[in-house]
Amino acid sequence: MNKLFKTLSLEGDHAWAATFVSELQTTGFINAPFFVEKESDWFAYLRNQGTTPASPSQEFPLRSANGIGNSVTAVAVGTVVTFTFPLTRPIGSIPSIGDSIYYGEPVTPPAVLTPVYLGEITSINVDIPLGTNTIVVQQNTASGTLPTLQENYVMSLKNLIAESHGILGHYGVFTLTNTDTEAVELFAVKSEVMKSYP
Repeated sequence: MNKLFKTLSLEGDHAWAATFVSELQTTGFINAPFFVEKESDWFAYLRNQGTTPASPSQEFPLRSANGIGNSVTAVAVGTVVTFTFPLTRPIGSIPSIGDSIYYGEPVTPPAVLTPVYLGEITSINVDIPLGTNTIVVQQNTASGTLPTLQENYVMSLKNLIAESHGILGHYGVFTLTNTDTEAVELFAVKSEVMKSYP
């Protein structure tokens, strides 16, 4: 059965760094400082490493991607883009400052949208009575592309490390690394695992 590996718990006298892979994901990690001592065990959540821009085939299905909607305008001033959305569709509370923004020309189903990476949200401004419903995005000049159209379908992706939901797979393999220069003891390694319900 497919599982979601959420945490690692180390029964020992020091925290260790960890990497975690499965047949579906190869990007799990925990840095040693992420571990917190709880009831004499060292406990930490598994994080995922991703790429910028995200891989459509591997990362989009595993990340918190949320559609915002079709923009009315997309105004670029240098490397800063302001997307304005219809007042009838407030942006809502899901997008956050720091989320990555992807956009594409709106398509009619069953056509497929090809997301284009732009950059990170720096400001969200919603005041419907005053006629404000905008998102301001700073272009990632290394890999982000400025939009050329006014109307774009815009979506946001959460930070993969901050919003990690664990590592998905039928099995998990972890590697522990310790850089201490004195002797340390490790008695057991545990993981919180739950069945994945796609």
